[in-house]
Amino acid sequence: MVARGAGRYLKILRALQKLDVLVLDDFGLTTLDQTRQEISYRSWMTESRNVRPLQPVNCLLNLGISAWSIPRLPVPFWTDLFRPPVAPNSTEIPCENRSWNPMIPGHETFTKRTHSRPDVKIAPKNETCQMGRFNRIAQADSSEYTYSMKYLILLLLVPGLVFAQENANPPMEGFDMDASDPKAIEIADQVMMSMGGRAVWDQTRYLSWTLFGKDHVWDKWTGWFRWQGGDSTVVLMNIQTMEGQAFRDGHAVIPADELLTGAYRDWVNAGYWLLMPFKLKDSGVTLGYKGEERMGSGRLAHVLTLRFDGVGFTPDNGYDVFVDQEQNLVAQWSYYADADSDTPNFTGTWEGYNNYGGIMLADTRISVEDASNIRTITNLGVYDQLPESVFEDPSWMSLALLKEADIH
Repeated sequence: MVARGAGRYLKILRALQKLDVLVLDDFGLTTLDQTRQEISYRSWMTESRNVRPLQPVNCLLNLGISAWSIPRLPVPFWTDLFRPPVAPNSTEIPCENRSWNPMIPGHETFTKRTHSRPDVKIAPKNETCQMGRFNRIAQADSSEYTYSMKYLILLLLVPGLVFAQENANPPMEGFDMDASDPKAIEIADQVMMSMGGRAVWDQTRYLSWTLFGKDHVWDKWTGWFRWQGGDSTVVLMNIQTMEGQAFRDGHAVIPADELLTGAYRDWVNAGYWLLMPFKLKDSGVTLGYKGEERMGSGRLAHVLTLRFDGVGFTPDNGYDVFVDQEQNLVAQWSYYADADSDTPNFTGTWEGYNNYGGIMLADTRISVEDASNIRTITNLGVYDQLPESVFEDPSWMSLALLKEADIH
């Protein structure tokens, strides 16, 4: 609460995200119920639109780190603390003979040694006692018992493994892992998480955007692509097979090879202007770490270098990518027509981040050298479904209709 009031809450969370192991001592001193829990089962929404929503995994592992809890609270009382969703409000446990063999609700395989409990009111044989009432009666010190730690390890590590798998960011085939800087790779992974995470990016299917006066609609899963020029030219093609058709005023253009190639080149270029943060570990890329540098905004950034080997139409190009150290988002880039040059051809900012279908996209590029030189990406959209006509209809269509039709 103090951190929230002082405006340091998000900064503290980002610092915790960088840890590999976090030891929480005396965790569990208060009940984390559905109305007062600081660490929630629900997704957290950050106070800033420029920072992606955090994706929690249960109670301890929502920061993307391995967490070990060493509570002084006796294990049988953890059910009141964590309240697993699989457990009913009142869980019954067999109590007989003067022995005690409690179980975590929903996890009947978790057992401990039985112990004589003269201070506990025992229900008659073959009857049951409710966990809540049993917890109120039992007042033993944890040192009296020998608890199995196997369940605790599974409780902490299994969700962590699932979290790590869901947030893994393996490189694309052809990424130069050996020549890339380890720190740069780590920062690239942090960028991917701040952009929404690799799992969400992989699940993203349809995207639309308009840049440099050209419309783009892309089915990321199948490769189908719709391109529209400013002169009523429409190209319907598959960027994976390079097969397709071109139309002008609704009439087929034959041969269409030149228009197909031009649309594909524009998909490469305009797509990079929109989606570069997702492509830091792409095929043919070598990542370097240039150091820390203050951007035009005065904010401190990690500077990554991108070099290419035999990919794209301009493999001799290079980029410096400025990653904001607080937000872990790309905030600026510099373009080099010749990667070996000491002076970039232009430097521009990445601004206007917003959440589209679970991923973060920035819609504004402003030249650092000339603030009046502004490029705005419009018709931004991420969709789960689109009608087949989007990739079949040769007539020019307004991309704004994709949202107005409410089909995403």
